[in-house]
Amino acid sequence: MHSSYNSLQNEKEELQNKYNSLVKVKDVLEKDINKVRGKPCERGWIRCHISCYFVSTSKRNWASGRQDCIARGADLVIIDSRDEQPNNFGGNEHCGETWQRSLGIGVWNDDECANLQHFICEK
Repeated sequence: MHSSYNSLQNEKEELQNKYNSLVKVKDVLEKDINKVRGKPCERGWIRCHISCYFVSTSKRNWASGRQDCIARGADLVIIDSRDEQPNNFGGNEHCGETWQRSLGIGVWNDDECANLQHFICEK
């Protein structure tokens, strides 16, 4: 019974140490997030949540648009949600674009990556 108690006591101490470490990591991450939130976006960029976005005025293909974003310290926007991804019509459309509809509402579409489109950078 004594060894069982000691084993549980050791496990409790180990869990407490892990908890304390996680609390420290959480505090550091919260400070980093607060720094980012308080930091304004560069001129010409738009803030949305904790990211800054640049909407191009020129049209480029995917590779050239990505290089432009990288030169700005960013990258092309990534569509994470499966629901937001277009249908890949014909199996050769792998790059996203938006179609403007009336009232300024856009919808996602896909297009060939070699075609020239406006692009959006995120950082």
